[in-house]
Amino acid sequence: MSQQAIKGLAVGGTVLGIPLGFFVAFATKSTFLMVLTILLLMLGPIVFLKLKNKDKVTWIRPTAR
Repeated sequence: MSQQAIKGLAVGGTVLGIPLGFFVAFATKSTFLMVLTILLLMLGPIVFLKLKNKDKVTWIRPTAR
């Protein structure tokens, strides 16, 4: 999994998460659920990939030697 793909997942989650978070907050009148929805959609795909491919995905690009 490339760094660009990980960044794409983060951006996609952010683009979907923020409007959906506001909708959830409006529908449930709960700020906590809004924050939880936004965080899950922003960080969920990255954390899932990190746990699925522990050896293949790195949080920070390894330094070139």
